[in-house]
Amino acid sequence: MMKLALLYTDVFAGGGYPRDVRWLAGALSRAGVDVTMFGRLDFPRRSDGLQEAIGIRSWRSLPFYSKRFDLIHVFGLFSMIHPLLAIACESRGVPLVISPFAQLLPLHMAVKPRKKELFIRTAWMPWIGRASTFHVFSQLEADSVRKWLPDARVFEGTLGIFPVADGCGVSDESPDRGSARNLLFFGRNDVHHKGLDVLLEGYAHTVKLLGNRSPGSVKLTIAGQPWNGSAPFLAECLRRFGIEHAVTVIGEVNELTKSRLLAEADYLIFLSRWDGPPRPIREAIDMGTPVVVTPESNMGELVEKFGAGLQVGLKAEEVAQGILRTVLDSSLLERCRRGVEQLKGHLAWDRVAKDYIKGYEEAVCQR
Repeated sequence: MMKLALLYTDVFAGGGYPRDVRWLAGALSRAGVDVTMFGRLDFPRRSDGLQEAIGIRSWRSLPFYSKRFDLIHVFGLFSMIHPLLAIACESRGVPLVISPFAQLLPLHMAVKPRKKELFIRTAWMPWIGRASTFHVFSQLEADSVRKWLPDARVFEGTLGIFPVADGCGVSDESPDRGSARNLLFFGRNDVHHKGLDVLLEGYAHTVKLLGNRSPGSVKLTIAGQPWNGSAPFLAECLRRFGIEHAVTVIGEVNELTKSRLLAEADYLIFLSRWDGPPRPIREAIDMGTPVVVTPESNMGELVEKFGAGLQVGLKAEEVAQGILRTVLDSSLLERCRRGVEQLKGHLAWDRVAKDYIKGYEEAVCQR
């Protein structure tokens, strides 16, 4: 039985990534891996997706316990624990797997680039690059790793989907609106990170291209928590582009409303500049809703492979062309719904765990 240490300092916090790591730990445990989790213990204990047999320790203690494990997997990148772990693993012959969590994607690196590059060149590359394996979500992310470490060993493994909460009252049948299309963005309204600026410009371009030929043929709803002045920014964009009549901004909603919005949408549109893989996209797939995503969401490759929606570039013109396809291609929606069902099976946590175990076994063999 493989003995695995998973380190994510915020593993018991709320939010997307912490829950992902907890559910991954549970799936690995069910598959027969002996998992010990390391994280901050000052958060309220959350056990969703975990087995009682999973050990839990303070993240600060891992360098001292490293010899007890066959492999250590650490999530995140810009932390001094990484070089410390790399040194401990190097001296004790323990393989180290690192999940950058999209932090090396070019548009993430463009935020405070000098600080990040200094950390990578001084604290990261001298130690981490020598004997580590990288876990990535896509080939795009693998390329971002190899920009810094051309000979880096990598393996791909995505994140799974979460079941819709019971009692949401969501119908199994999607409403029939003919050729009209309802698009939904759901998530934190971080304008830059989530690409809301590109979304609105692309959507406005679509409305202009359609003109009077198909009035009301495509509606957009933006839902989720306002973020860093997003509300006035969105209002100004709607006014400037003249699309107030076609876009509804509804702010933060509860779980029931979120599930209803996802079920009623024809497509979730999510244009991240960096991400890995966003929870709203996976929730939409669980609901059977096709998606329009960017490669930088770290889910574009899977969406395209399974035909579960469209992958578009981070340019308004490309976004507009993608939206036009959802309106003008009468058979696209049904094809995408079939693709979503296939992708849904691929994203079951117990299947996802198999990709990680395969990657871990290769890392152990290469050590």
